[in-house]
Amino acid sequence: MSKGFFEFREEMTRKKAAPVELALEAGVLPAASGPGTLGASGTSGTAADASSVNSGSQAITVTQLTSQIDKALRGTFPRTVWVQGEISNLNRNATSGHMYFTLKDATACIDCAMWKPQASALKFKPTEGMEALVAANVRVYQARGRYQLVVSNIQPLGKGALELAFQQTKARLEAEGLFAADRKRPLPAYPLRIALVTSTQTAAVQDMLKVLRAFSWLKVFVYHVSVQGDGCAEKMADALDHLSAHHKSVGNIDVILLGRGGGSLEDLWEFNEECLARAIARCAIPVVTGIGHEVDTSIADLVADYHAHTPTEAAQVVTRLWKTARSDLEMTSGRVGRSVRQIIGNAGRHLQAMGRHEVFRRPLDRIQTMRQTADERQRALRTRASDALQARHRRLSDLETRLQRGRPHSEVNRRREKLLLIERRLTGTLDRAFRQYRESLSAMKARLSGIDPRAAIILRRRDQTSSGARLTHALAELLHRRRLTLDGSARHLQAVSPVNVLNRGYSITTNKRTGEAVRRPDQVKPGDRLLTRVAEGVIESLADDPRQGHLF
Repeated sequence: MSKGFFEFREEMTRKKAAPVELALEAGVLPAASGPGTLGASGTSGTAADASSVNSGSQAITVTQLTSQIDKALRGTFPRTVWVQGEISNLNRNATSGHMYFTLKDATACIDCAMWKPQASALKFKPTEGMEALVAANVRVYQARGRYQLVVSNIQPLGKGALELAFQQTKARLEAEGLFAADRKRPLPAYPLRIALVTSTQTAAVQDMLKVLRAFSWLKVFVYHVSVQGDGCAEKMADALDHLSAHHKSVGNIDVILLGRGGGSLEDLWEFNEECLARAIARCAIPVVTGIGHEVDTSIADLVADYHAHTPTEAAQVVTRLWKTARSDLEMTSGRVGRSVRQIIGNAGRHLQAMGRHEVFRRPLDRIQTMRQTADERQRALRTRASDALQARHRRLSDLETRLQRGRPHSEVNRRREKLLLIERRLTGTLDRAFRQYRESLSAMKARLSGIDPRAAIILRRRDQTSSGARLTHALAELLHRRRLTLDGSARHLQAVSPVNVLNRGYSITTNKRTGEAVRRPDQVKPGDRLLTRVAEGVIESLADDPRQGHLF
C-alpha cells in the first residue's frame, strides 16, 4: 500500500466526506452539444424540449439518455475513487459469487456491487455494519436507471484487512477445535528421518540444516516449495498431503519441519491461509512449525503439533534429546550394568543358601521319607478302594432286588390278579342288583293288577264330554250378549261423535301454536294462527280482531 494512499485516507477522515458525494452535490456534469443532449446543469429544460419537438428535431430514447449520463459520470470522476462509509444490506450471491451491499453514512447511501474475482481476492470477509474504505468506479445501472459503485477493493477502518482476516480465520478454526491441545500429536523422542518443507533459496533451510548436520546419523529430506507469494499456501498444503500419503515409500518419515524466515505480515500471510491450516491438521506425521521471529504467530503455528518461534528453534526441538543421547546411553548402560551385577549377586547368594539346605546335604533321607509316605498313601488308597468297591456291590444288589420286583412280567401278573378280583366283585354286585329289580317289578305288577285304570278312564271321558257341551253352550250365550252390548255402544258413539256434528255444519277451531280448542274470544290474540276443522278438511286462518262479538 503506497504512502499516497495513506495521505488520501487521512485527508478523507479529516473532511468526513467522500469525493463522490461532493461531486454529486455540486452537480458537475459536462456540457454536451447536439440535439437531445444534457445541458450544463445536468437536466434537459422543458422549454427547450418543447421548442425542439415543435421544430421537428428527433427525441432520444431512455437507453441513449442513460448511456450519456453514464459517460458524463465516467468523464467527471477519476477512474478509481475512495469512498468511506458503513456497509449494510450485505448480500453474497451463492451462484455467481458476486457481492452486493449498500454504503451509507448519516445522511446518504449508495448501492455497491463487487464482482466475483475482486470479492474472492479479499483476505477478510466483510460484515454487516463494518466501517470501510472502498475503491470503486462510479457507474450507472441502466436496467434501474440508478447510479452505483462498482467496487474493486475494500479496506476496513480501524483494523487492517490482513489483521481482520487473521482474526476471522482464527475464530472459525478455533470453534472447530483445530487448536485443541488434545488433538495434537506428541513428537517422537529420537526421530531418525526428518522432512523439511521450505524453500531451498531461503536462509531458513540453512539455519535448520546447520543444527541437523551435528547429528550425522539423521536422514534429512528437503521438500522444496515456495513460502512467499500468492498461491504458495496451496503448494505447501499439497506438499504436506504428499508426504502424509507417501511417507512410507521414503522410509517412514518421523517428523516434518515447516519453516520460513522473518518478514512482514504481508510476507508471512500465506501461513495464515485456511487450506494450509487444514493440511497440517489432517497430516499423518507430526508437524513442527518455525515461522518468522519470536513475535510472529500464524494460524499454521496454532494448528501445528509444536510451535517453535524460529526455524533454528524448530530444528533444536526435534533433536533436543539427541544432544544428550550419548550421556543418557552411558547412564542407562551404567544403571543396567549395576542392575545385572546386583541380580547375579542375589542369584549367587540364593544358590549358596540352597546348597546349605538340609535336602542337599542328606538327599537320601528325603528320598526315604518320600518312599515311606508313598507306601502309607498306597495302603490308605487300597483300603479306600476296597471299601468303595464293597459299597458299590451292596448298592448293586439292592438295585437288582428292586429290579426283580419291578420287572414288567411280575407287574403284569399282579395287575391281572387284581383285575380278576375286581371282575368277580363287579359280577356279584350286578347279580344282586338284578335280583332286587326283579323282586321290585313283581311287587309293582301285583299292585297294578289290583288297581285297573281303564274303568276310571271311561268314566272320566264321559264326564269330559258332558262338561264340553255345557261349556260350548255357555260360551255361545256369553258371546251373543257381548255382541248385543257392543252394537248398543256403537250406536251411542255414533250419536255423540263429533264427525256427525261436523256433518251437520258445525266446526272446531284450535290454536295452531298451542293446540288448544278456542272456546272464548279472549283466548285469541292478534297474529295467532287458527286451524278450523270442518266435515271435509281443515281451514287455516289468521286472527285479526279478537274482540269481535259472540256468534251466539
